Amino acid sequence: MEMAYNYISSLTATSSAAQMANLGLVAVPFLSAFVGLRVLNLSGNAIVRITAGALPRGLHMLNLSKNNIAVIEGLRDLTRLRVLDLSYNRIIRIGHGLASCSSLKELYLAGNKISEIEGLHRLLKLNILDLRSNKLSTAKGLGQLAANYGSLQVINLDGNPAQRNVGDEQLKKYLLSLLPNLVYYNKHSIKASGTKEISDRPPRSAAHHFDRSTRTESKMTRRSSQGSGLHKLPLNPVRSSHAAGSMRQPKSRNVDSRHFHLPPVASSKLPHHLPELDKKLVSLQPSPIRRIRSEGNLS
Repeated sequence: MEMAYNYISSLTATSSAAQMANLGLVAVPFLSAFVGLRVLNLSGNAIVRITAGALPRGLHMLNLSKNNIAVIEGLRDLTRLRVLDLSYNRIIRIGHGLASCSSLKELYLAGNKISEIEGLHRLLKLNILDLRSNKLSTAKGLGQLAANYGSLQVINLDGNPAQRNVGDEQLKKYLLSLLPNLVYYNKHSIKASGTKEISDRPPRSAAHHFDRSTRTESKMTRRSSQGSGLHKLPLNPVRSSHAAGSMRQPKSRNVDSRHFHLPPVASSKLPHHLPELDKKLVSLQPSPIRRIRSEGNLS
């Protein structure tokens, strides 16, 4: 206690960090007057409980690992806290002691006796959750992590009975269904295989139009000879199938979208006979070619 007292006496209002590890402290010393503190290390002591109002409100990082804390409490004022380490204590449940820590990004709870996950639904910025070597026996309680789906990227459940009861692979699949942004599970990187492939595929609607072009050619030919307004011009069957095939090639994704459409044709320059117009369109040889919509009177 004398060493702790001497250390606290050396702190000033502008001190940003305090290292008070392994001093045999049984309670959190009153440090609220040191408003400049951002980092506080109280690990390796014998602290039983966190005294409300004892800690500075501006703390960003708090290390209380390797103590004798059984209940998460006394953190109501720490609204700016970003990193909290409560590893290797005697915590049985998380409870609502973290409800005010809305800025928390990293939470370390390894080596406790936690059997259920609750009280994390308000931590909407939480990126890292370490729950190694606890008492989680099923996947049932993990469902509450769905509230953190937008932020949680790293989770560690190694050393819990659920790994044996449920299966590590099943736990990972279940967490992936809850947490779409998960990057690491039990220190192993999760590679989102298939995501890039799906995003790189051409739009289904484009391929659908190419596949239907040959089947509807005769129908469009009949319609194009009636009335005025927007009409669908026939495509050459050979060129249409070639274009459809090119869409399945990787290179087609890099083709400028402008190449898929013919230049607009003024209605005054349209030919009077559809077969001649078809020959002129074929001679332009766009690659690849999509369905063409042309405005004007085609009669």
